Amino acid sequence: MNNNDWAKFIELTGLISANYGKPFESAKQNLWWQLLADVEVHDLERALFKHMKESSFEPKPADLIKLTQPDFDEMFNRMIKKGGFNNDAEYYAWQQVGYACRTQLKEDVARLRLKAEYLRQVELLKQPRAPQSHQLEYEKPVNIKDQMVDSELHKYKDKSPEEIKEMLANFKLNKVKK
Repeated sequence: MNNNDWAKFIELTGLISANYGKPFESAKQNLWWQLLADVEVHDLERALFKHMKESSFEPKPADLIKLTQPDFDEMFNRMIKKGGFNNDAEYYAWQQVGYACRTQLKEDVARLRLKAEYLRQVELLKQPRAPQSHQLEYEKPVNIKDQMVDSELHKYKDKSPEEIKEMLANFKLNKVKK
C-alpha cells in the first residue's frame, strides 16, 4: 500500500470495527498500516471479506496476510486444466513454464517450477517500468538541405516574397543544369 491508499485503509478498518463491535484506535491503525504495508489495498479488501465470510472472530494482520498469499495448488490445477489466471504474475508464469509443466515435467517438479516462476514474476512486476507512451524517441537525422538553407538565410533577409521565389527558382534551375 502507499499513502494514496490510506483513505481506503481507514474505510476497511471502519468495516472491521462496525462488524465486530470493537473500536479501531489510531495506534492500532498505525500498527496495522505498517504490518500490511506490502499488501495491495484491493488484495487486503478481498482478504478481509473472505475472512468475514469464514470467521466470526475479528481478524488479525497475520490472518489477512495469509489470505492474500496465493494458493499454489489451486493455481497449478487451473494451469493444468487451462482454467484462466487471477493476476499478471500468474499469466507471465504460465507463459514461461505452463507448457513444460503440463507436458514434460513430473507433477511434483512442475508444482515447484510454477511456484518459483510465479515468485520471480511477482518480483519482476514490482520493478518500475516506464510506460510505453513515455519512452524516448530517437533523434531524427537532420536533413542536409535544411542545414544548407539555414546557413544561407542571410541572403533572403531584405528580399521581398517575389524576389525570394525567383531566387529559389534559379537555385532549382542551377541544380537541374549540374
